[in-house]
Amino acid sequence: MKLTKSKLKQIIKEELGRVVKEATGTPRYKDWWTEKPKEILRNVYWEHGKLPPSGEKAQKAAFDKIIAKLQDNPKKRAPEGVEIPEWFDAEAAFEQLQSRTKLNFRPEDIEHLKGSSNEKEFRQRVEQIWEPEEEDF
Repeated sequence: MKLTKSKLKQIIKEELGRVVKEATGTPRYKDWWTEKPKEILRNVYWEHGKLPPSGEKAQKAAFDKIIAKLQDNPKKRAPEGVEIPEWFDAEAAFEQLQSRTKLNFRPEDIEHLKGSSNEKEFRQRVEQIWEPEEEDF
């Protein structure tokens, strides 16, 4: 079989599409409530060939609209009693924490905090990392 330039381009395009799909994941609408809010937002926008909005307020508004649409659809609605993810920007929360406390964090602690998916988890992680000593009071 002779490999032409157009056939090679087609093979590369198909392989690239497969790799990107594996790397980014696909929206799992069947159990979307198990995903992190930013993943839900990113997947829905990428599925439609768009970039998610930038800016915290715009992202939260878009996420809220997506959740409302999912909840309105009987086939995609979260089951009763399941906790629906809420929008939480761990990076913004970390920046606010650092600016208010003026504390220096180790790189691994920063990653741990920025991996929080909600405010409760963020607060728990802060408590795990920062245990005040008696002289701090």
